[in-house]
Amino acid sequence: ILEEKLQKKYVESMVESVVLPSMRYGPVIIILLLVIVMPVCIIPVTFAVVNNIDHVREAMTVVMYSSQLRMSLAQLIFLTYHSVMHNTGKTQMPSLKTRWENAYGDRRPLPYKWETDSSALMQSVQENRALVNIINSLSHNLAQTGNFEVSLNILYTSTVPFSSYTTHDDFTSGDYSLEHIITFLLSTAVNASSTTDPGGFLDNFDFWSMIKNIKTMLPNFEAFADFVVEGITVLTENSRRDVLLTVVIAILMVYLISLAFIIFIIIKLNKEKEQVFSVFKALPKSALSAIVTQLNSQKGKDADEEQVQVVMSAQEENALRVLSTSVDPSSGNLQRMWPIIALIVLFTIASVILIVILIYCAY
Repeated sequence: ILEEKLQKKYVESMVESVVLPSMRYGPVIIILLLVIVMPVCIIPVTFAVVNNIDHVREAMTVVMYSSQLRMSLAQLIFLTYHSVMHNTGKTQMPSLKTRWENAYGDRRPLPYKWETDSSALMQSVQENRALVNIINSLSHNLAQTGNFEVSLNILYTSTVPFSSYTTHDDFTSGDYSLEHIITFLLSTAVNASSTTDPGGFLDNFDFWSMIKNIKTMLPNFEAFADFVVEGITVLTENSRRDVLLTVVIAILMVYLISLAFIIFIIIKLNKEKEQVFSVFKALPKSALSAIVTQLNSQKGKDADEEQVQVVMSAQEENALRVLSTSVDPSSGNLQRMWPIIALIVLFTIASVILIVILIYCAY
């Protein structure tokens, strides 16, 4: 009897001290998943979104300034013609200031530096230079996207026809880049605003080349702006697809890592249960049965009783019941694991549905 009591106490102490290793480091792995893996999966999504936003923002800036440049260059040509014709003093053409006051009176203030035609023309030159510089500064990044090839070709390659006049009837035609033509227009406008002989400037055929090519230049200005709009349309669509693809990849990464973790924990738990089973299997079956009976009887007692109770979790009690019989330890695994399997199935279905929705939205 004494020996049996000693065995009981020994087995009880063993049961109380049993802690499955996977239950010990399992929470640590879960924390690592939340602290490391989830941010690692989110960072690429964030980077992709921010990067695409930057590209779209730059493209939108070019769209805005290219449209503004088209109108501003047309205004530059008009101001050059008006300034030269007015400053000659040989025409009845009123000044820009007079035209504005006759049209709007005191209802609208005079535009900046429109006190004279020459100052208004120089202000237009400065505005066009600023627009061209902004577009040039952004064109490199736009070229890397591969969506603005047509518009950039118009801007930087010799594709725009232009006629250079040497007399009112004689000219030579060639193809030039839009940037070259804009530089020519700005140079001619500067000369027109700073000339000290407006009458003699009428014999300047750079001036007449500007005026006579207006029908050719304006459609190309408009085409450049239109192709930029088409480019940003394609860029926006591609950016949306890239972001959605990155989100899908992140979801798959989280799913695969979580699934691998669950499978790893299940395998480890099964191996550890088999090891515990092999240890307790060597003990007398009667001793295990007596301990289980004693634990069951103690479980029903009132918590205020003075005797010390052996606290046993449902998992440990179930393990002892399994170990106290000759049933194979792997039996009933499916019944015990069905909640985990159900969660995996639900998570898989949810992931598949989300991926399908994202792909549908992308295309």
